[in-house]
Amino acid sequence: ETLKTKTVKVVAEEPNGNIHNFKGSLDYNGKKDSLSATQLLLRGTVLRNTAFCIGIVVYCGGDTRMILNSRPAPIKLSSLEFFTNNSMKLILIAQGLLALLSSFLHDQHKGYFHHLWYIFPRKDLWLPDICAYWLTFFTLYSNLMPISLYPTTEFCN
Repeated sequence: ETLKTKTVKVVAEEPNGNIHNFKGSLDYNGKKDSLSATQLLLRGTVLRNTAFCIGIVVYCGGDTRMILNSRPAPIKLSSLEFFTNNSMKLILIAQGLLALLSSFLHDQHKGYFHHLWYIFPRKDLWLPDICAYWLTFFTLYSNLMPISLYPTTEFCN
């Protein structure tokens, strides 16, 4: 009896990353058998002491359980790098808020600068005054960020 004359239908669950459970059924010439994880061979499985094996590919490509179960390697950070990154975020937020406060105060008191001959407000700005002076103050406060901190910690490690 040859395999070409047989009708086989496999019904399997949707692809998922759970490698311990499997639900499916095999319809072989009208005879229906249930399939479980014990009948499922995952990628890389080696059969030994077996004369022959008939198999059907259920999942392939990006739908294989090994691919769906895999996840990227976690980013490794030392506690010093973690602290430094959080400190830099805090300094950046403080710098932005300080520039925003300075920009609002400058906008409120810009009438004071009109009579000073050495500091006069510019009229040819491309952005609105608040945004332009926020960028100006953000640049002026940029020395709050210790740029040499990262190379120093890397050199010490």
